[in-house]
Amino acid sequence: MKVLQVVGALNQASGGPLRAVLDLSARVERLGVESDVLGFGDVQIPDNPLPPSRIHALEMSFPRSYCYSPRLREWSRKRLHEYDVVVLHSMWLYPMWAVSRECRTMGKPYVYFPHGMLDLWPIRGQGLLKRVKKTIYWYLREKEIAENAASVWFTTAREMDNARQTFPIERVTRIVIPYGIDTELHD
Repeated sequence: MKVLQVVGALNQASGGPLRAVLDLSARVERLGVESDVLGFGDVQIPDNPLPPSRIHALEMSFPRSYCYSPRLREWSRKRLHEYDVVVLHSMWLYPMWAVSRECRTMGKPYVYFPHGMLDLWPIRGQGLLKRVKKTIYWYLREKEIAENAASVWFTTAREMDNARQTFPIERVTRIVIPYGIDTELHD
């Protein structure tokens, strides 16, 4: 199986799910899952466990905080057919919307993984301005991404339950996955 993992910036110092995506992608190779990572900006991953050929970096232009890349749609149209499934890691960013639209056009399944961004604090705890901004963006873009996904992954059951109070996702399978946790038993 070949998976495309879509993240925001490829700078490990920026935080986000990049480190875990890289480590888990390297770990599941022994199970026959090959992952490529698509991200934006300069690659700054000092201890990247994947071959450099599997990291695809597209340049960003204004607004950089939105990870806007003018080449993303063209790249998606040329390359998405190579993957069995796509995982969108994050919210509120242009790449998640653009790639999800290309996936739907091609009939390619994708998974939506908000990484805690639908929990109560990121929506309601950062002040009225951010709440209004995220609510508007939810109805303009994010709801479409979520409700057309093959499934939505949550990091905890609490996060999944809290998401029902922020922006409910209807008609989509919701799954809690042990993200970043080694589930193997050791002696």
